[in-house]
Amino acid sequence: MSVEHAAVQRADFDQVMVPNYAPAAFIPVRGAGSRVWDQAGRELIEEMTWRALVTQRWDYYLDAWPEGDTIVLPRPPLRSIVSFEYIDQAGVTTAISASDYVVDVASEPGRLRLKGTATLPSATLRELNGVQIRFEAGYGAASAVPVRYKQALKLLIGHWYENREAVSDAMLRPVPMAVDSLIATFAIPEFV
Repeated sequence: MSVEHAAVQRADFDQVMVPNYAPAAFIPVRGAGSRVWDQAGRELIEEMTWRALVTQRWDYYLDAWPEGDTIVLPRPPLRSIVSFEYIDQAGVTTAISASDYVVDVASEPGRLRLKGTATLPSATLRELNGVQIRFEAGYGAASAVPVRYKQALKLLIGHWYENREAVSDAMLRPVPMAVDSLIATFAIPEFV
């Protein structure tokens, strides 16, 4: 027997969660193991840190070429570049050869840099999203995700479990500082 569930709205969420801190934009609707997702399928810790925890593919768009020869990519850790292309004003997509750039997967966030002999194309880019970079990011499988992120999520889930009443005579408690302590130093500030 399957049960149909209506979409959870902010008002619904606020009725069952103790208002002990400013509500986050994140409404948890599904969990598995030590992972929690919102209605759009995003994971909480990834949104708080702007990182990719498990391997995933992303598209990054720029409206213009960078001023220097380096492009900093969001959602570390960077694993690889899948494609690097530009689209000119005529709508023609051209791939930039992997032999014309190097990829820095050691830095966080990761970077893509033109090689010393390579130059950016002189074509005029289309107005929006003229540069497109598809890349893979993440630590690998769920078992490879650093323990600090899993611990932070478990603490947060425990807090939600202990403070799930809509009305309570008990003293309201803030989210454990340990959650912020475990993940705040690993957030990527230029993208948050």
